[in-house]
Amino acid sequence: MPPSVDDFPPNPTNDEEKLHIHWIKNHAEHIKTHLETFLYGLRDHPIIKKHACEKECQLSGLKRITFQWGTSFNNSTWNAAIANIISEHFFNWSQTQPGLNINNTNQLSLLIEHWFNGRGKEMKKISKLGQAAEEVTDSCFKIARQLFPQNNDFSATYTDRKATSDVEDNSDLGKAPKRLVGVWHSEALTLCTRQLDLAMTLGAKTQLEKNRVQHMLHRDGEKLAYSSYLTNVPHCLPLDCYSTIYLNTISEAERNHLLVKEPIGLQNILLEIEAKTKRGRHIKQRPGRSSLSAIEAGSSSHNCINPEYCLSPSPVLYPSLEFCNRCIWKYN
Repeated sequence: MPPSVDDFPPNPTNDEEKLHIHWIKNHAEHIKTHLETFLYGLRDHPIIKKHACEKECQLSGLKRITFQWGTSFNNSTWNAAIANIISEHFFNWSQTQPGLNINNTNQLSLLIEHWFNGRGKEMKKISKLGQAAEEVTDSCFKIARQLFPQNNDFSATYTDRKATSDVEDNSDLGKAPKRLVGVWHSEALTLCTRQLDLAMTLGAKTQLEKNRVQHMLHRDGEKLAYSSYLTNVPHCLPLDCYSTIYLNTISEAERNHLLVKEPIGLQNILLEIEAKTKRGRHIKQRPGRSSLSAIEAGSSSHNCINPEYCLSPSPVLYPSLEFCNRCIWKYN
């Protein structure tokens, strides 16, 4: 490394750059031909050798060939045993193949470790996405119960992870996952889920909790997810959770297999959620003492800053803050 920036070599000149482009044009065909020859020379590992490798793993107490992705490669006896068996079998096979210059199994172990470190990052992210999907499902169920404590049919819709899990891993590990909208989703179900997301954010009691919820729900775009198998579509949901177009495209036997329940008025529920999450007008007038006495006595009516959208059946009013202790609407 040069001791200072001034000692670094200058940019290539125009003549040098032209010479490089000329070289690429002249050698492109040769490189392509060489690459085709190289790819043609790649050999598939014989299936009989793979079976022999799997058999030795089973005899060594390793039920199947996999890795412990959540731990360091060198700190796992399982990973070390798997790598040693794979390396030994591949090395023995490579000695019978001309052109494969592998001197010892140590080279293969290092290659497996390098592959494991790269793949392990992806597997850890997939595991985190699974945990995030469980958290989203649980949060949707809780907010649905909070908004509609008497409507068990609606909150039960969000106990099935398939109905709420909308996560798809991105190939770019630095980006948030995409939002998947099942092709079977009715528009009302999709919109209800988005409104529940909004309700979760509005209901956060602290800025730290709000940031956590927003991070949990953040998605990098949206796309429609087409399901190839009926098993990917959740069963026993109300009729208005399923898209009419989807139900019309499947057979009667498949519809019967879904065990569709009676509709629950999802469109009306959507309107109620939108009303409860809609910001109201800022009312400057504070409630009188008589109103507070009625609230403290357990009256169902109260003078919360946003009584129309308050979720609390028996709220305790905080006059200084102008919203009750359980109201999802926050005064700005």
